[in-house]
Amino acid sequence: MSETSSLPTLPILPLGFIPWLQLHQRSLNSDQHTAQVLRLVQSYRQVFIARPHLMGKTTLISKLHELFTIEPGDGHKYFGQNKSVPCDAVITLSGNALYGDDAETVARSLMLELGRAYREADFLQVTTKVKKLLTASDAPAETKLGLLLMELSKIATKQELVFLVDDWDYPLRAHLDDESRFNQIAAVLRGFYHWLSASNPKFLFITGIMRDPVTGIVSGTQIQDLSMEPRWADLIGIPEAEMKTLYAPYLEVAAQRLNCSKEQLVTRLKYTYGGFCFDREGKVKLYSPFDLNHFFTEVQTTTSASLDDFPFESYWSKNAPAGLDLRSLIARYKFNLLQLLALPHDPIACYEEQLQRPNYMALEQPLQLLTVLGFLALRWRTEPKAQNLQTTPWCCALTNLAVNSYYRTVLHDFLYDNLGLHTRTAFEYYEQEMMQMGLWQSLNGGNVETVCAHINQFLSKIRFDAFSPWDSKAIYSEILALWFNSQDLTARTGTANNRGRSDLEVETSERKVYVFELRFIEPEVQDTLLATNHNDEACPDEAKSAALQQLDQAVLSPGKQYVLDRGYGINAQTMGASSITGVVLAIDPQQHRIVAGRSFNKESDELFWAHTASLATI
Repeated sequence: MSETSSLPTLPILPLGFIPWLQLHQRSLNSDQHTAQVLRLVQSYRQVFIARPHLMGKTTLISKLHELFTIEPGDGHKYFGQNKSVPCDAVITLSGNALYGDDAETVARSLMLELGRAYREADFLQVTTKVKKLLTASDAPAETKLGLLLMELSKIATKQELVFLVDDWDYPLRAHLDDESRFNQIAAVLRGFYHWLSASNPKFLFITGIMRDPVTGIVSGTQIQDLSMEPRWADLIGIPEAEMKTLYAPYLEVAAQRLNCSKEQLVTRLKYTYGGFCFDREGKVKLYSPFDLNHFFTEVQTTTSASLDDFPFESYWSKNAPAGLDLRSLIARYKFNLLQLLALPHDPIACYEEQLQRPNYMALEQPLQLLTVLGFLALRWRTEPKAQNLQTTPWCCALTNLAVNSYYRTVLHDFLYDNLGLHTRTAFEYYEQEMMQMGLWQSLNGGNVETVCAHINQFLSKIRFDAFSPWDSKAIYSEILALWFNSQDLTARTGTANNRGRSDLEVETSERKVYVFELRFIEPEVQDTLLATNHNDEACPDEAKSAALQQLDQAVLSPGKQYVLDRGYGINAQTMGASSITGVVLAIDPQQHRIVAGRSFNKESDELFWAHTASLATI
């Protein structure tokens, strides 16, 4: 690798929103799309495009603003052959300025935002009108908003106006878990956007996160929803093909820093940050500019590292407000917990009609919002040669590795808040107790029976009425992974090989790996166990042994064979695990506890009861 001093000095990349002219003059920009922007303006009068956070929507709004305000011959050449489309005024509105938990407050904030936007376009009389309306009477703000729009209609009839609206749905996204408030606020926005469309603007461009919502922003208006149109798929975001050319000098530097080839780096970037896809043909794969700019900025300042050691942070995920939207969504759709838990591992079928359905609050599953938020991406058609693709479902999956990691973090936060343990403080308190009892020593020493006793103590503190159904291994796997990770152990669910996915794998600091297979005991086996109380000291050892053997035959041995047949743990072996132990747990779905287990490796094969003794006696 070349010395740091010999590496080229590259322009500083923008790490947040910068107005278009400054972006063009100071640093890397995306003017490869400027011809496309011109075609958009020439092809349509009213346009709506939905894209996730941090994909470049605000930058596009800024670009459109410059397009309509730069006069011909002023020396700027940012739009092809010095073309511009001047108009009398550009009104730029931001949904982020709209706030409130009810229709009254949102209507009032919308009036204030209109006053600001018109004032910046030199319509000072609008600001005066807004002040008078807000202080004139006790009439509802919605009524005052209607009066204001009547005044604005007079301006629109006298001169051509361009309206640019960024993040239109911001006031709705905070209330996805409250249908009443959502509908109240939607009613205010519905009237405004229908007025906006009917005001006959020279050009209207609206962007946000959610598509055609209950506000009827598209339905019943002249607004064209281009969100899933292949022709405009790369208007916002950076296409994979352009990434290699737009960031070519940065790729060279990053490859030197990370001691890898450029091809290896591109593959890793695609796997970690690529894959955003929104067009109905599923052909255009995109990157978030936020991800790429932050990655290349970070790698330029790092010391010599390797591709595997460099922390590929989830820049988009950690900084996008999508986390707030996702938490609100999960809170509303917690009855679909099984589906949410499965998403990190398995693609999910989704019809085009579901992706564009107008009524969010009537959805039976959160596929639509997960897609427009950027967490799910269109991957492939299940039947690509079908005659009617609209009735052929897509396979959707979490967009990339960074999004997958962040999605699970948000989901685990939700679980923390709903398991009855309430906060991480409870986990930390329990961690201290287990440290005193030697959980880590038990795991490193192969004493799985003691570990399972601790697990039962943990399960006894959980609210099992918080989620339904509980008869799923996926829930237990995620809960146990959450618990093990809270103990500074490394736990993973759904580790895949070419034969299947393991339920749970736990790794200690000594690189010892435990592969857990979870099994529910059947009702007839439960009846036998009830007849033999294995924790009762008065129960004969022969009866206990017979019950355990019966449980082994019905549940544990088949589980062991299942793990062996599928080669679970092979991934850990190839990654240099010092030892691999298989653990089959028999779970009583009625009592929500581990009844018995079997641990096995090259040296031993042991059956055990998972006693429910208190921590003090372990």
